[in-house]
Order: sequence, then C-alpha cells, then structure tokens
Amino acid sequence: MVENLEKKYKEILKWGALQGITDTPFPSSPSSSPPSSSSSSYRPDFEQQQEQSSCLGFSLEIAVFSDSEGGRGLAATRDLKKGEIILRVPKGALLSVHSAQQDKKLAEALVSYPSLSSTQVLCVHLLREVAKGRTSAWYPYLVHLPRLHHTLAHYTTSVESQALQVEEAVWVAERAEETVRQEWNEARPLIKTLSLGRRFDSLRAWLWASATVSSRTLFVPWDKAGTLCPIGDYFNYACPGVTEHDPVNTQDLHGDDDAEANLQEDGDSSCGLEFADRLSDGGFESERNEYCFYAHQNYKKGEQVLLCYGTYTNLELLEHYGFLLLKNPNDKLLFRFSGLHELGPVSPGGPHIDPKNLYIAFDGHPSFSLLAMLRLRAAPTAIRKSHGHLALSGLQISPENDATTYRWLKVECEKLIASFLTSTDDDFMLLKLLEACTSFHQVVAKALTTCNCKEQERVRRDSPLCGTTSKEEKFSKELPTNVLTEIGKFEALVSLKSNKSRGSSSDPLAEEAIVLEKWKLAVSWRLAQKRIIERCILHCAHCLKCFS
Repeated sequence: MVENLEKKYKEILKWGALQGITDTPFPSSPSSSPPSSSSSSYRPDFEQQQEQSSCLGFSLEIAVFSDSEGGRGLAATRDLKKGEIILRVPKGALLSVHSAQQDKKLAEALVSYPSLSSTQVLCVHLLREVAKGRTSAWYPYLVHLPRLHHTLAHYTTSVESQALQVEEAVWVAERAEETVRQEWNEARPLIKTLSLGRRFDSLRAWLWASATVSSRTLFVPWDKAGTLCPIGDYFNYACPGVTEHDPVNTQDLHGDDDAEANLQEDGDSSCGLEFADRLSDGGFESERNEYCFYAHQNYKKGEQVLLCYGTYTNLELLEHYGFLLLKNPNDKLLFRFSGLHELGPVSPGGPHIDPKNLYIAFDGHPSFSLLAMLRLRAAPTAIRKSHGHLALSGLQISPENDATTYRWLKVECEKLIASFLTSTDDDFMLLKLLEACTSFHQVVAKALTTCNCKEQERVRRDSPLCGTTSKEEKFSKELPTNVLTEIGKFEALVSLKSNKSRGSSSDPLAEEAIVLEKWKLAVSWRLAQKRIIERCILHCAHCLKCFS
C-alpha cells in the first residue's frame, strides 16, 4: 500500500519539493536538525532526498484512511507536538487570484470584466490551468484534485433537493444551485475570450471549479476568494468539540451574567461562514511569505494529522464541502415551530433575539436564547416585568413556568417529527439499504430480496432499470410506503439521466453513482436532524419528570 501511494504521488511530491514546499521546521528552529540516529524516523540521507524527490517525509506522509476518517489524508511520520510547525507552502506554489494576475493573457482579459468577483476569477484561473494540461505549472497538483463533488450546488433537480425534507435545507440547496448558475453565466464571456473550449465552458465544468474552490481554498489576507494550497489541502477536517468528555453546549446549562451578550452571540452566531475563521491551525505568514500549518494536537507516529477549518453545522459542511459528520456536536436544528402563539404573546419592547440563535443543539437542549425566549413567552405579562431578568440570565422563572415551557416544546417537537415524509426508522432503513449498494441496480435488487418469485419476475419486466416502466409497488412489501415512493422518484431520475447521457460523453454508471451518493448524504442529513428532535423530546420529558 505504501509503495503504491509513493508511486501514485511521486510526481506531485517531487514537484512540491521543487516549489519549496516542505514539512521541515523553520530554518532557525532548534528542532530543525535531523532526529538522533536512535530514532525510528531517522534517515541519514533525509535532506538530500527531501531536495530531490519529495516535499514530505520529515513530519508527514500521504496515507489512505477509511471513508469515515476522510479517505486520503496526511499521517505523522514521527511523534508530533501540539503547535509544532508541520508544513510550509511558499506563496509561489499557491493557486490564487494573485497567481492569476501573473498569467499575462488572463490578466489582460480580466481588464474587460471588472465586475467579476475574486471567486469567479479564481474559478476561471483554475479552469484555464486544467485546460493547459501538462503545460500548466500546477499540473502535478491538478491531476490529484477530486473529480467529483457533492456540495449542495450539485443538487440540481427537485428530487435531490426535496430529499433533504427540511424547508430551510431545500432553500439553501436551491439557492446554491441558482448562485452557481448565475456566476457561470457572468463568467462565460471571459471563458470564451480565453478560448478554453466547449468542455470548460459548460455548466458541469463550472460546477466542478466552483465546488473545488468552495471546498479546498484556505484564507489569505490579500483576497476574499482564498487560495488553493497544494499538499496543504490534503489535511482532513478536525471537528471542534469532538471529545467524549467535553460537554456539548454547556452555555445552555448554566446562567451568564451578560444576558445581552448571550442573546446576541449565542453559540456560533456567524454560522461558521466567516472565511477568516475557516482554518484555526495555520495561516499565511507574510514575514515568511509562506502558508504555515501547525499541529492541531499531539500525534503519535502513524496517526492521521487533522486540521480545524472552523465550526460548522452539518448543513454548512454539506453546502460548502460536500460531506457531513455522523457525530457533529456543532450541528443544530433551527427553531421553526408554528405554535408559538399558543405559548404566549410577544412582549412589547422585549429584547431583540437574532433568529440564528434560536435552535436546538446537537444534544437536544434548547439554546440559551431559545430557552430564554420560551420562558418569557410562557410567563404572564406581570411576571415578565418582575422576573423576566431571570430568563434573560439563563435562570428559571419558576418551576411552573419551566413545566409549561418544556411541555410546549415537547409537544411541538412531536408534531414536527410527525410532519416529515419519512420517520426516523424509515430513514435508518433506507440509509442502510443505500450504504449496502454501489449502484442503483443494487438498490432495486436488494429491495427485491424478500419478494416472491412471481413479483420478482414482474419487477424485472417493469422496472426502467430492467425494462420499460416504473411502479413503486414492485419493491419489497416490507419496505414502508414512503420509502418505496422515494425509491420510485430516484429510480425515475436515474432513468431520465441515463436516457440523456446516451449519445454523449457522459458515463451512465458514473452519473448513477453520483445521484446515489447525493441521496445517501441527503438521507444522512435529515436523519441527523430528526435525531436532534428526538433527543429534545427525551430532554423535555426528563425535565418534566423532575418538576412532577
């Protein structure tokens, strides 16, 4: 495995060394000398090898981990200490708007398109470099970029976006797709001016470039678009707060003296979208003219080295990076209950609460702001005036008030989870089915495993994947009706895409696999949301039991 990886990445590692990319400490650092000969990581000819064949080997190496661990990543070649410099990438190796300006033809063309954003410029720059092929200065890096992305902008059909089931998420997906399409239309004249050809003028190509920029760029102080950082973008994501003993959202469990601060800055009010906060374990250091990365924590030799990009909910991860985490303590369910008027009227002149701060946290607890707001709404007007400050400080107004609050929240959560098209059990069953399949043909086949012989024969005859028509009743009777309906919709979508791909350069099987992966991500996301609701119901029940 190691030999295969070295062979596969030999060219980019050698290219990186020529660009000055290195995983050695700063030249002035006391730890820059090679380790003692007794160390297992010591190689007498290390410096010579570093200069000639590889930019890695002193601190890091490319490794492949399980899918749940992020797949391709970087592993420690020696024990690393938290805060230690582990990778340095010179500015000249970065692919950014700055490097776009060094491209004479692109720079001249950009003069005629001043309205394009820096992100659009970077996307065009990326497409131009890919179009150059082996003549591109970044070719060894470009050939290893992912060819497929699953960001929300790629949910281009209503079937795919509606699979998220939550109105807010569907809106985010539709907005992302519309934004990418608009940016593409605005950038097309520039692409045509550069004569990149039809392949790079297509929406498919722009979707890829946009997703690459969205998911792989790092913050730089000179441009909002950020920069693509060779080797540096091989680090996988370290989610803040993923430790078994750290409490999740402790702010909801204790009061705070600064009530207004809590109401205005509850949790991560920026929703993790501030670009400058994307990477907390590294950054561009102007005095060194390098992008420098530091160890997120202590690592043993062979362990995967991770970096924290910032705090994200699963929806934000899916929107910008195309993946989500099964255990994400930063995930949340935004408050969207319709029966708030039943709890009590709004207080005239009451404190303003940012809607982004009204949510149910990953552990099922209402956020500080949400609980304060519900306690105030549940209190009679006279009590609000005399005891409202308690709610704003995260404290109980009275046991009776809390009982009313949690009882209302529990009922609303039960209504909400019942309103989804599929239940938690339905989603779990569907997700297991999808995870066991690598193609849609397998989804159909596995759905048929409990059907009798006559029904199997009818399905093979009627299915568009095996025949001519689509009927949801062909699937196993043990699968819930709502699951069958969803399978039928995706089956029709795959069939439609397969028909469209005939006579084109598109690979029907590849298109099918892409749809399947996006479907799995959508089901995983909505299942995680429903589990937050279920945890909230249990939390409310526990609180009510304490009051009884």
